[in-house]
Amino acid sequence: MSNDHRPRTYFDAIRVTREILATSEFILNPGPLGLENRLQGEAEQLVAAAYRSAKGQSISRMDLYARAREVFPENAGEALLSMAALRAAGRPLQHVTGIQQFLDHEYVVGPDVLIPRPETEVLVTTAIRELSKCESPPVLGLEIGLGSGVVSIELLARFSGLRMVGSELVREARERASKNAERILGADHKPAERLTIVEVASPLSVWDPFESALRTDRADFVISNPPYLIRGNEAEPDVVNFEPEEALYAPAEDPLYFYRIIAARGREFLKPDGRVFVEIPHERAPQIRELFEGLPGGGWRINVFSDLVGRERVLVANIM
Repeated sequence: MSNDHRPRTYFDAIRVTREILATSEFILNPGPLGLENRLQGEAEQLVAAAYRSAKGQSISRMDLYARAREVFPENAGEALLSMAALRAAGRPLQHVTGIQQFLDHEYVVGPDVLIPRPETEVLVTTAIRELSKCESPPVLGLEIGLGSGVVSIELLARFSGLRMVGSELVREARERASKNAERILGADHKPAERLTIVEVASPLSVWDPFESALRTDRADFVISNPPYLIRGNEAEPDVVNFEPEEALYAPAEDPLYFYRIIAARGREFLKPDGRVFVEIPHERAPQIRELFEGLPGGGWRINVFSDLVGRERVLVANIM
């Protein structure tokens, strides 16, 4: 769309963006609220992102409508047309806007990390609820696969005395997680001291990064959203085409690989009353449960919790 179509007002900005998105063959899944609401919501997010890109400051949804008849900044209009075109061509919304809301905070994301999803919010809220029941608040947690840092950062924001050690393969993701921690936690929470990021040498490495980082320390819990998709039809096209493979797919020869290794060695890194929190694919929930329950000599007490649509999504394993 040429600059002749550049929106003149905030109202025009939302309308024009919605019209561009409505032509896309890639926005096929309307979600629970329906296609009209999805188009409206994405248009609002793109307008806000274009404004932030041009002005260097955020604008709320309420302010977009409060300024509906005011002139939309010219340079923001140019940015908006480019962003809307990218989204209409199939680029994930979060890659276009550069941000994703996760629980109470806004995270910077990009193509080098898995886009945080509502299912992972269930993982975090389950961990917060279960850890809050303990006699003493957690002191040390381990995260396998840090990504953009949403899991560790939310836990650090909730438990003031907690320190997290997170492993991550991709350098860009490690840098992004560090910046997210600084921005969200703030200097008063000492993010550099409370979040230790350790490099992973191999995509299949699970415990190696923690062996040298912990030495004799033992953690209160381990938490992870490991790669668990099987190649095929288990993901939307925009996920398959744009998100990092190493964060999506389990090894083809062993789809339960990461759960198997976590179950087999998790107790070595935990305190006697420690626990494991993992996000799981509902299609393979029974098999993952059997991995933990079927170890020689036992040792894990299992609970499985469902997501917002009733699918088994989070497994919690307590040391017996």
